[in-house]
Amino acid sequence: PDSASPRPAHKRASPARARRLEGNLARALLVLALAALSIAMVHSLDKLVALIGGLLGIPLAFVYPLAIHLKLVPDATKSVRIVNLLCIALGLVLGLACTAVTILTW
Repeated sequence: PDSASPRPAHKRASPARARRLEGNLARALLVLALAALSIAMVHSLDKLVALIGGLLGIPLAFVYPLAIHLKLVPDATKSVRIVNLLCIALGLVLGLACTAVTILTW
């Protein structure tokens, strides 16, 4: 092992493992932040759920699956690609509209 490194090479975290740990930490912090926010806003929890649904739920249902389909099936017909792109656009518009309505009616 290199004398400058504190750990032997076989015990150092690989870049892929470090990236995975960073992603897990980010997700854990997001969950904790949302839990703290929902505890703090217990009297308007319906607004918080609507906001999270508009920001995260609609893209999860409409945008991501179609974007993944476009990536996984690059030789799809033009009509399939157009329908996918229209549905992605609809999902983005719905997500923004739901978020805007939630914020405006807060």
